[in-house]
This record gives sequence, structure tokens and C-alpha cells, in this order.
Amino acid sequence: MENLFFESDFRFDKYLNERLLEISDEGERRALKDVASKTLLPFYEMTEEKYRELEQRLFQTVQVQKSHFNVITGIASRKKIDVTEDATYPMNYGDLSDVTVDTRELMEKLSEGKTYAIFRVFLQADVSLLRRLDRERRRFRGTARTSLGEYHAEVRLVKNQSYLKQVAQLYPLFENNGIKWKTVCMPYLSKFYDVEVCSTDCPEHEEIIEFKIDFAEYAPYVRYDLIPVWNVRFLSEKTGAYPDLAVDRVHYEHCIYRSHLLEDREYLVAEEGVRLWDAFMQDGDLHIVCDEQNPRTWKLLEINYKVLTQSHEFPVYQNGEKRPMSQNCIHVKAEIKRFLDSLWCEELSLMDVELLGADAVRDAKTYSMDSFLEDEIRVGKNRETLLFHFRAKDPGYYLNYDLMSYLISRIQWELPEFACIGDLA
Repeated sequence: MENLFFESDFRFDKYLNERLLEISDEGERRALKDVASKTLLPFYEMTEEKYRELEQRLFQTVQVQKSHFNVITGIASRKKIDVTEDATYPMNYGDLSDVTVDTRELMEKLSEGKTYAIFRVFLQADVSLLRRLDRERRRFRGTARTSLGEYHAEVRLVKNQSYLKQVAQLYPLFENNGIKWKTVCMPYLSKFYDVEVCSTDCPEHEEIIEFKIDFAEYAPYVRYDLIPVWNVRFLSEKTGAYPDLAVDRVHYEHCIYRSHLLEDREYLVAEEGVRLWDAFMQDGDLHIVCDEQNPRTWKLLEINYKVLTQSHEFPVYQNGEKRPMSQNCIHVKAEIKRFLDSLWCEELSLMDVELLGADAVRDAKTYSMDSFLEDEIRVGKNRETLLFHFRAKDPGYYLNYDLMSYLISRIQWELPEFACIGDLA
């Protein structure tokens, strides 16, 4: 019997009737049949139904983890962003506000030996130029204009970290929801710089109307009024009904009904104070398994892909795959190329892979887009280095090294025993 249970065409009711026919006493057979129809058969049917539900849930979860929950990033002109549009969202809604300078607060910061950030710019330049800017730590001449006159000022450019931190905050959220982390393709985010005032002779009682900065040789690369956007936003929704006991009869299953969610979106639970045991979508409803016994309001992360069907002034980049990839380990160059070709990065193509010594990583022209990870256990400094040679579709494109850094960051997850770097052929 134990072998029959595992056959796809096994029917318990038929098996039960066949075994009852082996009982010669009609009275005993009738009594056992009555007991079986009221106990064994309903129990088996209920167990079978729960097993199929669990099987379907696990299958859906595996499929979602392989291909979904893709983050899309881009940049857009601040003046052209429509807050009622539901495809992309500003990473920081404060970027939509006009820049104002509090002269008193500015002077207080300077008197304490600190700098004061007045606005943010985007530098449309490649990695090498920005690295030189970071090393120089130079000051630029500027002018603070008030209603009474103009005053000398000095500013510096400091790489903004706030957007990178927002991406880093997604990692524990994905981990808590049991979704495999995929490096976010964010070539624009490392090119935002804060303009910080270092000194000025503007009187404290005057209101600064405008700052004009001479960025010298960097001026051709400076872009104003550009802000980063992405396809995720946070929202709150309440448990749709009183929580039921989960399948394990220990934890509680909360349900947020599909009527409160959008059909073309994906959702992750973003609560930090609740221990999450499982979260999955089923028939459009979001099910949350946790220790919480009572209904509550849930903080959710919503992901949408409408942005991919729209036209954009600047290209948008995603971390999805063109086609599902197997979870097998990569062993040969052909598998490396197939993996990189599956990523949405048409600007670069892999030419060759070269094995170098362990110290070659010091000359890396690429950088890690997962540098915020703190739980990496393969941190050995004696790992051999793999140098990936790429060819650029447009050799002069300012995002080439950033996109290459994304590809290297993705392949690094697949080849943790090596230190991966990249270069343009």
C-alpha cells in the first residue's frame, strides 16, 4: 500500500472498497464501510487537498523567485514628473520641492566648521572622471546672490549616499520575504553629488536667492534638476479579515484581499517589527504568515513594471532576465556568456574571460553595486581574480563602466570563489 500512495493515478476510495471486499462477513464489512466513509475517506480527502494547496503554493513561489521582483531605476527631469502618474516614482519626493537656502542655518553650520548642502546635481560623466573628482576634494568658486548684492562663496562636490542607502534597505526586506536578492542595476545613482557651501561672506540677515557656481572643467558634465526614479513605493494596507491558523496550526495567516491590491503589481511585506514566516500571493490575495494573532496594518513594498512600456528621455535599467536561467553552478566560459547575455544590458557584450593573480583586483576599473552587504562570508583576500573583457556598443557612452560594474556584480554572485573585475576591450 505504501508504494501505491505515491502513484499519480492512485484513488483511495477505490483501494478502500477493494480491501473491504476481502472481508467475508457482511455485517462486519457494512460496519467498517460506514466507519471508513465517515472518518478515513474524509480525512484522506482533506489531507490530499491541503497537500495540493501546499504543492501549488511552493510551485508558485519558486516561479516568482526565478523571474519576478525586478527593480527598475532611471532619472528624469524634476519639472517633468507627474506625481499622479503610477509607473515610476521619485526615490525621494523631497526632490520635487524648490530649493531654498536658510541663511541663518547656513552661517551656523559654517561657524561650527561644517558645510551646508544647498542643492544636488547630476554629473553626466564616466567613472574615471568622477574618481578623479573624489580624489581631488577641490573647492569651486561661487557667488551667493541676494536682493542687496552678490557675495563670494566656495563650495565642494560630495558624492550623495542617500539613494544608495535606499537601495541597500531593500536587501533585508527581500531576505525577510524569502526572495533571492538580485543586484540592482543603478548606473545613475553614484553620479549624484551634493553641492556643499564651505565658506561665504554673505551677511546672515540677508536672504540668499540664488547660488551660481563655476565648476571649471567639470561644468560640461553638470546637469541640474535631474532626480532618480524607480518602480517601487511603500504603502499600508490592513488585514482583510480576522487571521486564521496557518497550515502548521501554530502561526497565524493574515490575508489582504485582491480588491485592496492592483493586479499588475507585486508586493513584499516591509514590516520590520514582525517575525515573518511566509508571504505569498494566491488568487490575487496576499497571504502573510506570522506570529501576530490579531488584525493589523501592514507596510508593503509595491513593485510595478508599467515603466517598461513607456518612452523615457533617459534610458531605464532593470535587474531582470530575458529568459529563466537554471540554478546550476557555472563551470565554463560558455555558461558565463549565456548568463550575462540573459541580463538586460544591450550596451555591452562579453568577449573573453582571463584568469589573473590574486593581487590584480587592486587595478579594478569596476566597482561593486552590492558593496553595502555586510553578511558576505567569502571575504578571503587570496582569491584568484577573473578579468572579464567586454566590448561596448558605443565606446564613448558615459555609463559603460557603470553597466559593466552591474554585470560584474551579478556574475560575482555566481562565482564567489573568484574576485571578479571587468575592463573594456
